[in-house]
Amino acid sequence: MTGSQTVAGGPRGLRQGLIGLTLCVGLALSAAAHAQERAPRDEELLRDFIHFVRIDRPDLAASFGEALLARLGPPIGTAAQGQGLSLEQFVKLLESSGELARFEEATARAQRQGDVQSVASKLQQALEQGRRNTSRDPGQIAASVQLLVGTQRQRLVARERLGAAGEYAVPQLLTALQSRQNATLTAEVRLLLVDMGLKAVAPLAAALEGLEPAAQETVAGILGDIGYPVALPYLSELLTTATTQGPRDAARRAIARITGAEPGERPDVSAQYEALAEGFYDQPSQLIAYPGEAQQPVWSYDPRLGLFPTTVDTAVFHETQALRLAERALRIDPSRSSALALWLAGNFRRELDTPSGYVNPLYDRRKAEYWAVLAGPSACQRVLARALDDRDTPLARMSIAALIQMAGAQSLSAPEEGRRPLLEALRYPNRRVQLEAALALAQAQPAQTFDGADRVIPILSSAVRDAGRLFAVVLASDNERAGSLVDQLTQRGYTVLPPAGALPEIEQEIAAAPGIDLLVTDLTLSRTQAALEQARGIVRLQATPIVSLLSTESQVELAGRYSQDPGVRFVRPGLTPEQLAENVTQVVTASTGGVITADEADAYRDRALSTLRDLAIADSPVFDVVDATAPLIGELGSATGSVRLRIADVLAAVPDHRAQVAVLDAALASADDEQLALFRSATDSAKRFGNLATDRQVQRLLDLAGTGTDEQATTAAALIGALNVRNQNLVPLILKHPPRLARARPGAEHAKNSPSAPGRPRWRPRGWVAGGGGARTERVTQRPRPWPDALRRLSSRPRVRRARPARDVGHPRSLGDVRRIQARPDHPPDHRARPTP
Repeated sequence: MTGSQTVAGGPRGLRQGLIGLTLCVGLALSAAAHAQERAPRDEELLRDFIHFVRIDRPDLAASFGEALLARLGPPIGTAAQGQGLSLEQFVKLLESSGELARFEEATARAQRQGDVQSVASKLQQALEQGRRNTSRDPGQIAASVQLLVGTQRQRLVARERLGAAGEYAVPQLLTALQSRQNATLTAEVRLLLVDMGLKAVAPLAAALEGLEPAAQETVAGILGDIGYPVALPYLSELLTTATTQGPRDAARRAIARITGAEPGERPDVSAQYEALAEGFYDQPSQLIAYPGEAQQPVWSYDPRLGLFPTTVDTAVFHETQALRLAERALRIDPSRSSALALWLAGNFRRELDTPSGYVNPLYDRRKAEYWAVLAGPSACQRVLARALDDRDTPLARMSIAALIQMAGAQSLSAPEEGRRPLLEALRYPNRRVQLEAALALAQAQPAQTFDGADRVIPILSSAVRDAGRLFAVVLASDNERAGSLVDQLTQRGYTVLPPAGALPEIEQEIAAAPGIDLLVTDLTLSRTQAALEQARGIVRLQATPIVSLLSTESQVELAGRYSQDPGVRFVRPGLTPEQLAENVTQVVTASTGGVITADEADAYRDRALSTLRDLAIADSPVFDVVDATAPLIGELGSATGSVRLRIADVLAAVPDHRAQVAVLDAALASADDEQLALFRSATDSAKRFGNLATDRQVQRLLDLAGTGTDEQATTAAALIGALNVRNQNLVPLILKHPPRLARARPGAEHAKNSPSAPGRPRWRPRGWVAGGGGARTERVTQRPRPWPDALRRLSSRPRVRRARPARDVGHPRSLGDVRRIQARPDHPPDHRARPTP
């Protein structure tokens, strides 16, 4: 029984086991499939990203980091608007998961790994932006202000949060400061504002003028305790405008605390605002509250609204503040010309630095050019002087463009505060500025000469010749690296001077070039530093854009020294040609406005030619256009099309025999319509200055006038007439082409051609031109001309026959007589007797 039961129960137990196993496997597979269908949670993606960064798997870390970014909202994440995690929620996720410290360590480590570097940077940016948004939330700021009167732990947390909020916490702190209901809160707020330092100065200073006297006294004391000079203009204005003694005394004490000296009774508030505006115009980093952010707050105060910020793009923050402060200086002293010039310069720079498509909420006026032209030449000359001192090429060009529109000859060359900025611009190390300054001076056509006038014509001549050429200098440690850079720049359109290892080796080549548009260095750290210092010490290179190839460690050592120079850029070695070209384009655009394009070069050439022709025709007593003869003649031989004809027009107005000879040579070597146009230019020259042509040219003209086509011959004839060629040269031409008379035709045609036939056709000789037509034989019809009376009388007399002489064989009267005479032996055989009519 037992055996049979065992045998019988074995298979049944096996079947049950198999069934159970199948059910377990099915459940496991179902659970796995369900797990695969469920998307990982945010915490899981965060931990996986951190894990794979720490085990040096950047490829997997990047995939999990991108998945995490896909769940974050814009502007950093890629989730749809209104979906996914906000940046504030992302911060809460990190804090609640306990992974915040590990995440910050992982992102810092991942930014040194190529595959995951960009993803880690975006995640770190999301954390920082989320923290800022959280700390600046008005609700959290209000809660933190109330915690200032809580427990010691709460006060510490509140101070930390409000310090993180920075300037954005000041409006609510100022409201609490003015509230007299809680003295403890007021004292804590005052201490916190002083501890905040510079971050509290800008909003408090902006509110100072509109506060109540009691609040003015309190805020003035806080600004004095902070001790930053940025508050001085506001305190000085309060000292001179306050209606009660309390704010005046508080302002005086604050000024004394900041400056260390007692203020005068009537400080020059306008000058102080202008000085602060100058400080913002110079763009120091300490005057910007949040250097790493895209937007900066600009503070205003309205008694009805209180203290509030208006955010502007960081690129134009300094200019916006400079404009506002210069306006306050002008409001106090409208006659302050230096503040007006500063306002114009700041407005130009605001327009230059404004990102494409950005609308500044604090500027709703006309374009900067309008205000510059309205301000007049004196203010624009001051702006130009500032631009030249700062090596600010775009600003210099904008100020010169305004001067061209409204400045006359006297104002352009007149001194401004002991300087002549426009004349200084003729030597500025940028060809655009030189050309535009020369055009401004030449188009004004001054009546009296001045220092530097001799540079105008050569600069205009260079615009005709090589305005579009680009010149570059390459400094490299070895020939192989230099050759590679030269090839890359040559492909980009640069004419590269002979490469060298240092600038002193090619001083002569630099001096001979029209201008240096780019300097590229590939040297060691010490030699790069020496090259940069030398370049900024050479006048012709002071405004030249520089690209230096340096290792990352070497860049760190030099970056601080040249951070304020937009014309210097450091890049790592080993860039592709495209990457190097992009860096070159960026630095050239930032420092000079970009390279001179082909269209821009054509425009400069056309303006220069028009100006040179106007000067020549006006016979300028200041600018001698004869100085442009040689370069224009050289360009006449290589130019084509309309450019060649325009150069010939300029040379035709130049009182120099070389100019007339060159135009004639060009005309004789040309053909068709171009030859005719050049002949007309030569005719204009001959009309103005007489015959300056060579005998060879005159002879070729005479030949062309006799053998050329009708239009060629006529145009050449006009030129010969303008040259006033001598008669002995013209007579052979006349005798070579006598008039061709008409022959009578037999029959009816002869009757029609008879003088008495009315409406007779008459054949005119070749070469006769009627109404500008071609020189050809024409058959025309004209009315019969009446015969003279004497001829009529002779024709009407009776014919009288003469007596016939005696018949003599010596006087043959018939054909037989002729034959008899010819048959005489003494008659010569070649004699031909002519019968008597």
